Amino acid sequence: MKPTIKDIAQRAHVSTATVSRVLSKKAKSYRPETAAKIEAIAKELGYKKNLAAAELAANSSMLIAVILNNTQTNFSNDIIAAIQAETDKAGYQMFILYAGNHNARLLNQAISVALERHVAGILLVATSLDDQAARTLQESNTPCRLVSVYDETDPRYIGFKFR
Repeated sequence: MKPTIKDIAQRAHVSTATVSRVLSKKAKSYRPETAAKIEAIAKELGYKKNLAAAELAANSSMLIAVILNNTQTNFSNDIIAAIQAETDKAGYQMFILYAGNHNARLLNQAISVALERHVAGILLVATSLDDQAARTLQESNTPCRLVSVYDETDPRYIGFKFR
């Protein structure tokens, strides 16, 4: 079982709030000797921050989902590299979900996975939204952009932003 901040707090005889402040590097909210003790225990236990839990608690995320259709082009790697460079520059992380070759089931599955991860936003690259995917995205209120979409005039895309 993974160690938690509660495990570290018990071992260090401090509150979980103190452990959280130390591990989040909130300066001037703890003594240096307390920080050293907590950091040593965290290292000994092999503690790794649960980013998903932290983002959920903070109600914010630095994670972007990129959903790709089958991209058999000479420049698809350049598109992915450019997205990676921009997300990195902005301090975000990205992960890629593959939606097959215009496969509605895989697209809807990818959208569900992205939304379950509490992402800051979704980029849909070369995808065609079916009615279910469009409805799910609109109801989620998660920012999304459609990149390289075939028909921006399609009624399913009303309300979506394009890049």
